[in-house]
Amino acid sequence: RFSLIGFVLGHPDRWQIASLARAVDEAANRGDRVAIRILEHAAECMAEVVFDVVEFLHLRSSRLTLIGIGSVATRSRVFWQHLCEVVADFAPHLRPARLCLPPAACFALEALCVPAAADREKIKANLVASIREFIPSIDEPLAYASPSPRRVLRRRLRPAAGKTVIIQTPEVRTWSR
Repeated sequence: RFSLIGFVLGHPDRWQIASLARAVDEAANRGDRVAIRILEHAAECMAEVVFDVVEFLHLRSSRLTLIGIGSVATRSRVFWQHLCEVVADFAPHLRPARLCLPPAACFALEALCVPAAADREKIKANLVASIREFIPSIDEPLAYASPSPRRVLRRRLRPAAGKTVIIQTPEVRTWSR
């Protein structure tokens, strides 16, 4: 038996809250409107982080790949689709892709392949083949999202122009838009 009210009143740690993600995703896939809204809200919060980054780095019109990592981004269809839709509204040229490899494999690939390495593709193919021995379902390192249809957001992602946005970095930076 599980009491959600008792759980929340017990001031759970982040990891305890995160442990509910799989159950919420399963409920959302069964059509539970509350679970779907939880995942959509989480996607909108993550989109605000993406907005802050692309705005701060002046990347809104850049053609870059936005890579989703972490269990919710890589496993939750509802979360990922909604995140891609919201991000497409303010940065339509970003190409969302979910990471299909374990993040540790990507760190290994980066460490093994300096940008000028002549055999980078061979190293990459060998690493992916090695991982397939343990995780046979991996086809490619990245799974690109299909372009989402343009839509109108139900709510504005950010307050009106002229507000101050703060990003927490090693030093706090602020700017107005």
